[in-house]
Formats: sequence, C-alpha cells, structure tokens
Amino acid sequence: PGSGVDTDVFRPLPPPQGHIPCIACCSRMLESKGIHDLVAASDLLMQQNIAHRVILAGAPDPDNPKSISGETLKSWSTKPNIEWVGHVPDVRQVWAEADIAVLPSHGGEGVPLSLVEAAACGRPLVATDVPGCRDIVQDGLNGLLVPVGNACALTGVLARLVDDEALRKRMGEASVRLVAEGFTGEIVNSRTLMIYRAILDGDETAV
Repeated sequence: PGSGVDTDVFRPLPPPQGHIPCIACCSRMLESKGIHDLVAASDLLMQQNIAHRVILAGAPDPDNPKSISGETLKSWSTKPNIEWVGHVPDVRQVWAEADIAVLPSHGGEGVPLSLVEAAACGRPLVATDVPGCRDIVQDGLNGLLVPVGNACALTGVLARLVDDEALRKRMGEASVRLVAEGFTGEIVNSRTLMIYRAILDGDETAV
C-alpha cells in the first residue's frame, strides 16, 4: 500500500485549538488532483455561512499541461478563506494547523502519500472514491469518500466534519490506528521484500 510512512517522523499531532476549522490539501497543484473541486466546495460552504479556512500546499508543475497556473492560485488566495502557501518543506507544519485533510483526486495515482502522512498525524481524511484514495480512506471510519468531480458532495462531507469536532477526533484516532496496522514503512518494506523473495523462488502467484 504505497511507499509507507515513517511513523517516527509523522506522529499524532494534537488537534488545533481555538480557531476556525481548517481544511488542507497537500499536493502538486494539478487539475487531476481536484483542486478546482475543493475551491468550488469552499465557495459553497461560504454561501452556506459555514466558517472555515482552506490551505493549499504545493507547487504548480510547469512541465505538466494540466498544471494549475500560478496566476489562478494567486487569484484563489484573494478569497478571504483560501490561502495558497506553495511548496512546504515540512508538511507536518500544515497538518499541525489543519483539522481535516482532503484530496479530491480524479484518479490515476497510487496510494497518496500526503493522505497517509496526514492520517499518521491523526487527521480525518476526505477523498474521492478512486483506487489509491480508498485504500487509505475507509469511508465512515477514518474519513469520508465522495464521487469524483462532485463539488456538491464534497461540500456536504466537509460541512459535516467542520461542524462536528467529536467526529473529527474519532476519525483522526482511527487514522492513526489504520496507519499503524498497514501503512508504516516497516510493514510496506517487509511486504515488498516478501514479494521479491517469492519471485526469486519461482512463485508466480506472488505477482
């Protein structure tokens, strides 16, 4: 399941206290990551008078034709509730500030490391119901899944978590357990070595 996470580095963080609930997305700023959907959902939350903040952490990819332009990211940052912070060398700074981790990916990726790291830090997760994301987000346990490209559905689950601190806490604790049970670097490395050994031994069922 992905590349695993170093749980000596990514440890449970205390929930942020005494502020407007914060939603964070750590990702390359690409259209395929669903960033536009998150911005649209934030606009809908604002229309419903649901107080929140959004942090977008990550840089554009100029070599990718589906990259979101710096101009667009800067324009989103003019909204009172959205902040684009660019590349962050240590994403633990983001998860220390965030109440909710979100990645509304359109698919086509493995298990997102950003969500695994957020889970290890004890954050509830929101993601789209696509391969990779649904490996680390168990719907109703440590997070909530939504259909791809559905800003209205994304708005609904974000509103639910923003309004329910106890639910965020419960799902964040479940995230930590889920990582410990299957997503640590030690577990992933051990499983990978088992596959290599089986292949070397001629066990075709290993792949």
